[in-house]
Amino acid sequence: MLLKYDQKGEIKELYISTSKEFIPYLREGESLLEVSDGYFQMDDYYIAESTLQYKGIAPKIYSVWDWDFKTWVDSLDKAAEYQRTVRNSLLADADILIFKAEDLGQDTTALRQYRQELRDITNQVGFPLEVIYPQIPV
Repeated sequence: MLLKYDQKGEIKELYISTSKEFIPYLREGESLLEVSDGYFQMDDYYIAESTLQYKGIAPKIYSVWDWDFKTWVDSLDKAAEYQRTVRNSLLADADILIFKAEDLGQDTTALRQYRQELRDITNQVGFPLEVIYPQIPV
């Protein structure tokens, strides 16, 4: 099996060949690495010092691979998207609780304040990497 990779170590293509005659066209900055046959997901590996390296599992749902430093880093865009998704789900739950409380004639002041605190998480100093979610009122 042959792997074509670029200068950063990103695997560009995988070639499965039993013939040594098969040599793919290489552009400037690309190289080949021959590895023993085996199943692997190309996106999980990179090439460093002419050896196949495993990236490991992303530490967070919003981590992305940095090809320059060969490590996982936090993506602010993905983190913000993730935090907003969590927040929106909690807002939907809060709306239901408010509607139920109103139907029962209960005071909704604490629930409305909770809902506003959820809306305001994007204004927190640590957003989107460090978010403190408000506690739902009892």
